[in-house]
Amino acid sequence: MVVTRFAKYYLLLVAVIIMAAANTKTNLLNLFTAFLLALLLLSWAFLRSNLAKVVVRLESPPEVFSDTTCPLRYLFANHGIYHKFGLCVRDPVSDYQYSIPDIPPQATLAVTHDKKFTRRGIVIWQSITVKSDFPFGFFCGELKAAVNHTLLVLPRPLPFSLIPLPNKPSMFREGGFFSSLTRTASQDFAGMREYQPGDSQKRIHWKASAKAQQLIVKEYEEDLPAGVSIVMDIFPETDGAKQAALFEQAIVVTASVVWQVAHLGYLILFAQGSHMVSYGRGSEHALHILRLLAQADADKDSSDRTVVEKAWRDIPRSTTAIFVFLRMRPEIAAYLQELVRCACQVVAISVAADDSYPPLPGVEAYRLRAVESELLVLERVN
Repeated sequence: MVVTRFAKYYLLLVAVIIMAAANTKTNLLNLFTAFLLALLLLSWAFLRSNLAKVVVRLESPPEVFSDTTCPLRYLFANHGIYHKFGLCVRDPVSDYQYSIPDIPPQATLAVTHDKKFTRRGIVIWQSITVKSDFPFGFFCGELKAAVNHTLLVLPRPLPFSLIPLPNKPSMFREGGFFSSLTRTASQDFAGMREYQPGDSQKRIHWKASAKAQQLIVKEYEEDLPAGVSIVMDIFPETDGAKQAALFEQAIVVTASVVWQVAHLGYLILFAQGSHMVSYGRGSEHALHILRLLAQADADKDSSDRTVVEKAWRDIPRSTTAIFVFLRMRPEIAAYLQELVRCACQVVAISVAADDSYPPLPGVEAYRLRAVESELLVLERVN
């Protein structure tokens, strides 16, 4: 509890009146002085009561993409038997301030605030500050209300100007974006799944559909999506500040590639730093990878490359592999050429705009030109 400037002037006035009362020996001044001092005591007592039994909770989605609106819902509960007046709330994380004129007893007030988080990572709220100078402004009390809330900010995937999946013309859309995979028939039965628009009625398994009370179709080996290996490989840079900037760009590029490839139905194997995610597909698989990218650390990932090096060696033959790295190095060039000799379709994306590539026959090489607000601009190198 802090004494305000107004209270200091007030005490100075009280001191003057006390001196006047002592010199004049006037009972009226003595009574007036006692009244002024009683106001100070009442102000202190009411302020303590005003901040007591105030509970703050924070609600938000568990995760949100960066640079997108995130609704934050603050709940202020009054567990006391008296009204709470003149509360000023400040959230130090979102830098949001709100004034609450009154909270009735045994009531809860909800306030919603929209916030955009520009950086990926884990956002942690430990406490929210509640202040009040009620009733007379002599004292300012402060309450650190514990909320212990976390929010994961995922890197926001962006569309990009060129799509680096070589030698698959049927999987491209005019203008540079993927088209949906076509389904073909095969005699090798692989399993069953839910019906999707565009599936042939001849594929419907009627007995399984009746049992599941929804349409179930048979799936064959050639229907299964192709596998794509996506590797984010980070070698340490001599300039730490430049590495941090390039690393953030690599995160955005990798997230964008993962998101788009996953939403086309491809199976994705992902490796980055000390993490490897085995083959999977669908939005939830892509979100799992984005959660890892949201918590990635440049220093740790550049120092611990055991999983990434294993991924380089274990990429299946005759599959597609997409590699994102800060800049080309001799080690990366050797890995890429080895994969080409294993009949892999290889794509290389460097996030350094000034990077230079050696001759890499059989590799589709790209360089990141710019990260705009709604678009990644990739430049074809070879």
